[in-house]
Amino acid sequence: MKIKEIMIGAAAGFVNGLLGAGGGTILVPALQRFLNIEAHKSHATAIAIIFPLSVISALVYARSGNIDWPAILYVSAGGVAGGVIGAKLLNKITKTSLRKFFSVFMVIAALRMIFSGAEGTAGEGLLNAAIKFAPLYAAVGLAAGIISGLGIGGGTLLIPALVILFGIPQRDAQNINLIYFIPTAAVALVVHIKNGNVRAKGLPVMITAGLAAAAGAAFLATKTDADLLRKIFGAFLLVMGVLEFKRAR
Repeated sequence: MKIKEIMIGAAAGFVNGLLGAGGGTILVPALQRFLNIEAHKSHATAIAIIFPLSVISALVYARSGNIDWPAILYVSAGGVAGGVIGAKLLNKITKTSLRKFFSVFMVIAALRMIFSGAEGTAGEGLLNAAIKFAPLYAAVGLAAGIISGLGIGGGTLLIPALVILFGIPQRDAQNINLIYFIPTAAVALVVHIKNGNVRAKGLPVMITAGLAAAAGAAFLATKTDADLLRKIFGAFLLVMGVLEFKRAR
């Protein structure tokens, strides 16, 4: 039995399900340290694992509330383009650069999530809000897509932006990120597979373990207070960001 692969997949699935993002923060260093996968391939392989985990997590989240389809549409439009850009940049960026980008975005996102104000505005029409902020939604999606294409995890940027800039509640923002990630990751994966950056060995085991953990953790997230969920998200990113920054030095 491949214990390492099972534990790595389950840990990534739990984080992905509970926080709607962050699986990459577990997978990338774990793939490098425990499975000896080089930096570029670990980022690409992480996307291949997180892709199905995001699908199952999004399905669980969707059963508990409304889905902001207009926001997802605009964010995804920018995200798909960003995913292609990020995937093409992957082989051109050094390991140190990847880690620095990774840590900086996580720390910024963490501080915003911990110290941001109350939950999103209630009663505002989703369609009107999406149209009003359409260009900004797309711009944020583009930036998050580039980060996702690099295998770093666009949720570290997208979720805080949705909560702080657009007043979207934490749980809804997590669901948007999960659904947004699916087409973005699919496009990035095509490029990564073409470039030979995805390692197939152990992939089915990690995905299977991750799916089970993601489903359970996503259900737990739907029962957790949104404000507490936001602070948990921020605390997790802060710890991971500091650790990653130390590795990048």
